[in-house]
Amino acid sequence: MLIVAVNYLGLAKHSDVMEALFGKEQLQIYFSNSEPSQIIHTKQTRAKDGAWIGEMGVKYTRISALLFSRQITPWNLVNVNLRLYHNPWAKRSGRKLLGELPQAIPENGEMKLSPDVDLGKLLKLPKSWPQD
Repeated sequence: MLIVAVNYLGLAKHSDVMEALFGKEQLQIYFSNSEPSQIIHTKQTRAKDGAWIGEMGVKYTRISALLFSRQITPWNLVNVNLRLYHNPWAKRSGRKLLGELPQAIPENGEMKLSPDVDLGKLLKLPKSWPQD
């Protein structure tokens, strides 16, 4: 089982991580043949340009999950949120590991998010870390 850890030093949201892993969000618009200006259907999709799925299909199935953090340092551990993003196509599931961490778990074609938990609480660090 392989878990890749990323500490992103910029600003990133959950949607940015999802696009990096699964491809950029796209909106497909279908127009009427008889009335070209009339929209008959729209569909939310993803481009095939993500880390785990590309033009040739699913890839990097040896990676069970991505552990993602933003701007984590020894001085801000008590306030940092992590999230473990599980690869839905992984050959080996990492769902049993790191169970106390916030998760993004694939269910029925969507990623279900568990509640955020501060890393300081998980590590049982004092709120005044690292001064104490």
